[in-house]
Amino acid sequence: MNKSWLALVLCCAVSAAQAENFMLFTDSQNPFTNAEGHAVVYLDRVKTTEEQLSELLVINPKAPDIQAAKQQLSAFLTSSEGQLVQQELLDAYAGLASAWSLGITHVPAVAANGYVVYGEPDFLKAQQLIRYAIEDAQEASHD
Repeated sequence: MNKSWLALVLCCAVSAAQAENFMLFTDSQNPFTNAEGHAVVYLDRVKTTEEQLSELLVINPKAPDIQAAKQQLSAFLTSSEGQLVQQELLDAYAGLASAWSLGITHVPAVAANGYVVYGEPDFLKAQQLIRYAIEDAQEASHD
């Protein structure tokens, strides 16, 4: 096999792999359908996790005891439940950073290979729209 043919095959394989790297972004009010097996980034997850955390850490508003609150928070953060909440927050902020870096402005959104489909809650339809756009771009680059 000559080197140029091998390079073309590798290039196509990399392009196909990139096209399959779909990222799904939404919030709890706009769920996806047909997205089983795909990670979904919920952009309101930071807010909901922080709300759950504040419900767990109850402080008497009439007589706030800052020292007691610090102790309660410290005990919680070292507990197994606290460790899970911390990981949830880290994951949620990582999802927000991914959305921000891709310029996601609305949900639901499906992104892949430089393309974004907004407003399509059916992942399979959004996936197909992106694949069509990629195919069109590849055909246009060969013309």
